[in-house]
Amino acid sequence: MQTNEPGDMGGNGAVEAEQPAEIESTSTPEYKHDKRFEDAAAGRKKLNEGFDLWTKLLADRSLHASYAVIAGAWAIFGTADKLFGNTWAMMAVLVAVLYVGLALVINFLVVFLYRLQLNYARKDPKRWQEEWATSEDPESDWPWTAGLERVSMPYNWLKIVLPTIAVVCLAVAIIGTFDDAREINSAPPVATSWSLAV
Repeated sequence: MQTNEPGDMGGNGAVEAEQPAEIESTSTPEYKHDKRFEDAAAGRKKLNEGFDLWTKLLADRSLHASYAVIAGAWAIFGTADKLFGNTWAMMAVLVAVLYVGLALVINFLVVFLYRLQLNYARKDPKRWQEEWATSEDPESDWPWTAGLERVSMPYNWLKIVLPTIAVVCLAVAIIGTFDDAREINSAPPVATSWSLAV
């Protein structure tokens, strides 16, 4: 009995074909987007930081604008008689002073409410931990309170509205002084006793 070696002809004269080598399958690597933030929570944190920063800047600029209106009104009109004799200038100073006073009152109230919330957290850490665990809702006020939210939101509008009104009133008062000066310069000269005698 004859055995067939690899490459030899068999009984039927056919040559055994070599099996092709398996082609290694290469998987395409998953493409990852180059995102600015790691996750949604990081984006929200950055948004909160920006909101806090710009809110602080708004508060600072509003107070500075109010101080500038008060100082500018006194510098332009010089005396109390001239200042309060101009309706727009008087309104500008009154609105600026009103905003400064309201800012002090509201800041004191916010500090008081923060103090109450801090005492609340310190007295019962376990309850504070439980509230944190149930504060997944983005609409939740935690760790602030509804009272803090009710005070801070109107104050944010006051920071914009009152200083803007004060600046506009002072601008109108300044424009009015230009008109008055133009009328004085364009008025005909008053005849003096010397000119009448001549």
